[in-house]
Amino acid sequence: NPVGWIALGFLAIVTASFAVKVPGVPVYLSVSDAFFITSGLLFGAAPATLTIAIDSFIVSLRRGNTVRQLLFNSTSSALALWCGVQVYHLLSPQHGVIDGHLLPDTTMLGPLAGLASVYFVANSGLTALAVALSKGIPVVQFWWRQFAVISINYFAAASAAFFLIVLVHYFGVAGLGAVVPLL
Repeated sequence: NPVGWIALGFLAIVTASFAVKVPGVPVYLSVSDAFFITSGLLFGAAPATLTIAIDSFIVSLRRGNTVRQLLFNSTSSALALWCGVQVYHLLSPQHGVIDGHLLPDTTMLGPLAGLASVYFVANSGLTALAVALSKGIPVVQFWWRQFAVISINYFAAASAAFFLIVLVHYFGVAGLGAVVPLL
């Protein structure tokens, strides 16, 4: 369903424009992760990975990052999300899809927690590794000090994705229009 994943991708890219800088941490947070995760669950890892790569590329361009940073940011976040979606599908019975439709129920919660965990560890871990190596500081210490606090954002995004999937299940992709302003 290209219309569905393009709509979610558009919402993700638009909401990424409203990212908030976390004080004391070299990270910006937005609700776009909820749309990336939703896209990954509804349409698979490929559309979600492509969308987050495009989004990361755009954000890096806006911030004036170097070519190396631009490539790293685009690929690391895409790889992290792809891994998270793969973990979801490995942990999910029947991948949560019955008769071609993702059925939102409590069996999704464990696999969603797995997705959020892998996505967080991979995304923040790759960033911490790159920054720590470039500055010559211990990776784990830097990761813990800079990124552990933002883990809640990944679980909040997975939780929001669950509710977005409930909306899509009962009202279709058009139902997202009712809750986007709330996010």
